Amino acid sequence: MKNYLGFDLEFWYSGEPYSKHLPDNVMDNINEDIQPIIKLLNKHETNVTFFTLGYLAEQYPELIKELHENGHEIASHGYLHKRLCEMDPVSFNQDIKKSINIIKTLTNQSPYGYRAPHYSLTNYTIWALDILIKNNFKYDSSIVPVNSHLQSKSYPPRYPYKISSEDITKIDTKSRLWEFPICPFKIIKNIPFSIGTYFRIIPYTIYKLIITKNNKNGPVTFCFHPWECNSNTARMKLKIPHYFLSYYGIRSSLKKIDKLLYDFNFSPIKYFFEI
Repeated sequence: MKNYLGFDLEFWYSGEPYSKHLPDNVMDNINEDIQPIIKLLNKHETNVTFFTLGYLAEQYPELIKELHENGHEIASHGYLHKRLCEMDPVSFNQDIKKSINIIKTLTNQSPYGYRAPHYSLTNYTIWALDILIKNNFKYDSSIVPVNSHLQSKSYPPRYPYKISSEDITKIDTKSRLWEFPICPFKIIKNIPFSIGTYFRIIPYTIYKLIITKNNKNGPVTFCFHPWECNSNTARMKLKIPHYFLSYYGIRSSLKKIDKLLYDFNFSPIKYFFEI
């Protein structure tokens, strides 16, 4: 079975809502973060999806071209790393169009997919779905299937589904937009094991068993960040819980990804639409 491995291509500080903790001289470290990942993907002859910030693509156009020319999918992570709840439909449409134009200029292709920063697609920001459809996106990958007041009292599906524009947790077979949710593993509650935090924390032997069990029902969609794979990544002075969740296991991330690529098959999400 083909699983879907996506990297959110952003700056190491993009994903943290702790701007006051940034050092005075901020280095973005993009090449240091991404090159070891490219090397591993080449080793395993594997192509994946890079959800790319438009702002980053503007600054590193050659990197985006290189990824595209090597067969990786360039999807949109928006232009600025802003949560949907920090925008309205007008500003989101502007943000997404800017991202599309940059990606199309660099790859000669419009992006198939979109991922909202901080997984911020909820039933409160469901208006974003119609805007994605109007901008010809084929899929979204912004939902973490957990029971949340931001979504509904029911869990969203765990595997790819056609998403309803009335409730993101519901399937609509007539929808023009697919959702590739971040796959969870249910013990008592859904645990989103396929995001980088849990990947870094869970021992690989157990992690492999979880993926194998999920693959009996469908493909797993992953979300990692390049900075999570750089043992020398810059670090903020955070309080212990946040520091642990942000940085625990970074030293072993590349080795675990190496095992992951050896044990399971992956493809870019766009291949789902081209078979």
